[in-house]
Amino acid sequence: MCNRLSSLVPVVFFVVVTAVAVALMTAPSSECGIGPGARIFITKCYPAHGKLSQADFYQLRDAGFTVACNKWPEDLPTYFKRAARAGLDVATFSGAIVRPPDEGSQWIGRSGKPLNYACPTSAYQWEQLGNRLVEQAQLSLEYPNFKCAILDFEIYDQNKRDVAGFSESYDDATFNEFVAAHGLQVPAEVSAPGYNQRWKYLKDHGLLARYTEYQQELVRQQVLKIRPRIDEVNPRFQVGIYAWGSLLAPVFPALATEQAPVLAIQAHTYGRGPYTREHGYPADEPDRTGLKNNLIGNYLRAVASRNADYPRISLAGHYPQAKGPADGSQYKFTVRDSFNSVAAADGYWIWTDWGKPGGFEGSKQDWIDAMMAYWTEANAALDEGDWTWANRQPIQIPNPEATEPAYIVTLGNVAAGGEMVIWDPISGSELGAFGADADAPNVALACGDVLDNHAGDEIVAVTADGTVRFYRAGGQDIVGGFNTREFADEPAARVAVVNGRIFIGVDEGALAYEYDGTGKLVGEVEFPVVTGVLSSEEDKAVAVSILGGEARICDLESAELLKSVKVGHGLRALAIADVDTIAGNELITLNAGMVRYWHYPSGAPLLRFPVGQDCVDMAAGYFGLPGQQ
Repeated sequence: MCNRLSSLVPVVFFVVVTAVAVALMTAPSSECGIGPGARIFITKCYPAHGKLSQADFYQLRDAGFTVACNKWPEDLPTYFKRAARAGLDVATFSGAIVRPPDEGSQWIGRSGKPLNYACPTSAYQWEQLGNRLVEQAQLSLEYPNFKCAILDFEIYDQNKRDVAGFSESYDDATFNEFVAAHGLQVPAEVSAPGYNQRWKYLKDHGLLARYTEYQQELVRQQVLKIRPRIDEVNPRFQVGIYAWGSLLAPVFPALATEQAPVLAIQAHTYGRGPYTREHGYPADEPDRTGLKNNLIGNYLRAVASRNADYPRISLAGHYPQAKGPADGSQYKFTVRDSFNSVAAADGYWIWTDWGKPGGFEGSKQDWIDAMMAYWTEANAALDEGDWTWANRQPIQIPNPEATEPAYIVTLGNVAAGGEMVIWDPISGSELGAFGADADAPNVALACGDVLDNHAGDEIVAVTADGTVRFYRAGGQDIVGGFNTREFADEPAARVAVVNGRIFIGVDEGALAYEYDGTGKLVGEVEFPVVTGVLSSEEDKAVAVSILGGEARICDLESAELLKSVKVGHGLRALAIADVDTIAGNELITLNAGMVRYWHYPSGAPLLRFPVGQDCVDMAAGYFGLPGQQ
């Protein structure tokens, strides 16, 4: 993808030396497509039936969106021009399935019900759609900010329940061609016109998968004819695909090229949790659990697109009119959800409907203005790298089962005394610094209940002269300690606390100490790696160790490698603790001056915040402090 800033330079220069009016007709990203990090807004909710004023486009620009997406087909040139003046790229969103040319060409569902759509494998369906895409590609030459046509393959017919999304048809012609192509013998009644039990027949005889694959190949052959036609006009013009169904699988790769990656327009996270046919989108899902689950799902879909064998970008879908708080403020969840889709995945698109949500006091324009003000704040935070913004926002629906999270403690520059800093695990804000000692600087730290008084964890610090000090939460008071030089000549290099036992690591191995008031030496043992429980599903203790930019997670008993999580360069320290108020532990890393939280089973990055490039160690401990969120 090209650089947005560099493409501004010739446009700005052109404005200075020629005429403003001409430059305003060209979007500042005319050579760039829609890529990772995109922020698309479907403008269906705007007044005047989608005919946005120039002020509306400026509002979208100021809110931090990169693409305005038109839902209504009328007066596209005006839409393109106004978006260009605001520096916005444009996409269109329109139905992809065409009406049948005659009754005999209809799509037939699983139980024989007709849909008012053309058969999905027909040449007519794809010729008509191809013609439209070529026309749009031609329009993109005249309006360079017109980047993409998003195709809506969702079924809106009254018989939509008779199909599983954009899926196979059971019409007479397609079925009988399948039978002939595979040399099958079927009862005459099954092949007879109008028979309505073909899906059941194929399923009962183990032929359903072959039938689906047959139609997928028919679709693939038709769609492969479309991309070359587009490329002849504008090889950079992109296609987005929305909806689901077995016959969409061949459509994605057939419409993708290196110059024009296909956009996978997802709808899994419209609301506070994954959609279910029985319940729709949950209205009462707590904020933090909903945001976390949606983030993980969108991250996995983004990774799947990155790993596809064709150019594909996954954009998470969010919907501010989904079910939520009774006051119509679901948009606040949506904004935070979309923030995470840029921070942890590859971007987002916002679907909107015509009316304002129920319960919202004020006009629809008031609702739009409130949303845009919140998105302005969110997208500015993204641009500034303020990755805890969404985490710091007020909770709308609290989690009645919220847990007390562990705090983060970091150790700074040893040469400057090894100052320790406590960080709020939710906001990433600094809560206090302590322990710096120029004469005997701290060199390593850990957290654990070493006093065995069940009053919470102590912070354990080891100094350069071998002294071990125990601090209460906040770090103001030293509540115990001992000196290791009585037992070892080598200086301590690292420390760990496992089940109340302190392990002091040195260059030539490890010495294990169990505190009894004086630091009783237990013996020389192998220094432990970080241990704990990372998966509530597996509920097994694991060991986590560092290998380059990966955290290697192994079963503690069998030593079996369970997963390697790629956490990036500069990995200095690891911890396992619950840091997000949701039951279960996260993997925590310190690398490149950032503390990062990771979801172990998926490897999804949950949160990150800067703690300083000079930090050399990090731990997580459970202790109450004032002001905890």
